Amino acid sequence: FCFAHTPFELAPLEPSSSTMASEAQGDKKMEEGQKWEKTTMFRWKMDYFEASKAYAEAASLFKRAKTYGKYAAAQRSLANCYYEQGRLLKAASEIDNAALMVLNLGNDAKEAAGLYELSAEWYLEKGSVDRSSRALLKAAKALEKKEIKEASRLALKALRIYPIVEKGHVQTMDTFSTALGSLLRMQCFNEADELIQLQLQQLSTNPKEYDRYIHKAWLSRVVIAFRQSDMVKASSCLDEAFTKVAGFTDSHFGKASRKLVDALSGSAPEAMDDIVKGPEFKVLDNEVARIARKLNYDPKLSQSEGFLNFKTLSTKIAEITGVEISSGVGGESKHSDGQGGQHSTDDLDLT
Repeated sequence: FCFAHTPFELAPLEPSSSTMASEAQGDKKMEEGQKWEKTTMFRWKMDYFEASKAYAEAASLFKRAKTYGKYAAAQRSLANCYYEQGRLLKAASEIDNAALMVLNLGNDAKEAAGLYELSAEWYLEKGSVDRSSRALLKAAKALEKKEIKEASRLALKALRIYPIVEKGHVQTMDTFSTALGSLLRMQCFNEADELIQLQLQQLSTNPKEYDRYIHKAWLSRVVIAFRQSDMVKASSCLDEAFTKVAGFTDSHFGKASRKLVDALSGSAPEAMDDIVKGPEFKVLDNEVARIARKLNYDPKLSQSEGFLNFKTLSTKIAEITGVEISSGVGGESKHSDGQGGQHSTDDLDLT
């Protein structure tokens, strides 16, 4: 005999009695905490110490009941008590913990981002710039897949809160890389370019120490412009780098850029595909290098506004350097120094 199986749906699980009891107890503790934050005829000051004890118990009960929205509210109230007591680091730390819990278990990215941004404000108020910036980057990462515009704002804010320079040294290298990676993963290319320009402002305070990073940053701007198929922007970036940035022309990154310009201005623009996979591009920030590896010459670019700029730029660079170049691929192009000597760029130490 054959029995037919009829489809059926499982009834949604009802909250257990212990879960409901924990939530109810948490509600009572929240009410208790709110009472301690009010004055009475016999209590003239708010008792933040007793209030914080009640809110901490409430948060623990809501966590046990897995009601993460109420848990976040309890943690906010608890952190606010610490804030009012002048314990800013403790307050910010509690908010950080709440954000992590809400994100991982409550799966509420927007609530988590709001908590992270609040902790960033308190860290900054306390003077902990590094912790503040990290909190903002956590907020941006939480929103990467859901709120791209807000995530990009937070990533840029993370870098802007740093002092430009401290004791002669730029302090934002790791923060910059994290923020740039976040923006590029979200394909916020204009914001990524803005971020690189912010970094260039910082690096330019000590150009001799940071010359290599400056040259990398300019090449990164070019890669992003090509990803946007913006030939005007790409040629403009290269023009400024060759004419205004000290040492760029003779740097490894400048020589790679020169090959790129001459390929696009010559008879074999498709050589761009191999040039952007060369060693100079591999040492760019991870997400920029990933973009460079995927770049391919599109014949439609030759019809775009700005393509002819590369011919003009090639001539200008030749006048600046006094060097003629024969375009090659794969890092094997040789530059003549005008006196019969030659040098290659296939064995670069770029680390």
